[in-house]
Amino acid sequence: MQFPLNSRLIEAFRLSGKMFTVPDFMTNTSWIFGSEEEFLASDNHVYNLIDHLASSGAKFPRIYHSCGEQDPLYSLNCQLKDKFETLGNHLDYQWQSLPGEHNWDFWDPELKKIMSFMKLI
Repeated sequence: MQFPLNSRLIEAFRLSGKMFTVPDFMTNTSWIFGSEEEFLASDNHVYNLIDHLASSGAKFPRIYHSCGEQDPLYSLNCQLKDKFETLGNHLDYQWQSLPGEHNWDFWDPELKKIMSFMKLI
């Protein structure tokens, strides 16, 4: 399965810029990650990290991944879930799709679940 390494991820940055009140969010993002082309080819891109780790044979960390169904980034999170699921049983991965938005009302209860999943509580 081919996964997007282009405009969808860049659109996530653009959406994030609109969601956050940090001045010059997109400018700061480009200072950190470089141009779109540089970012897409870098180890900062989660798909590249997944591919690199999978090809190295190293063990993946445990991953708890959740997203609110009303979050503007929900479709991108579903694509990331699909990417993780291509790894099959080589990954201790849990996905949760729940009603919620991109805010602390969603994140607060999820933090307890993450801590439990990571066996920290």
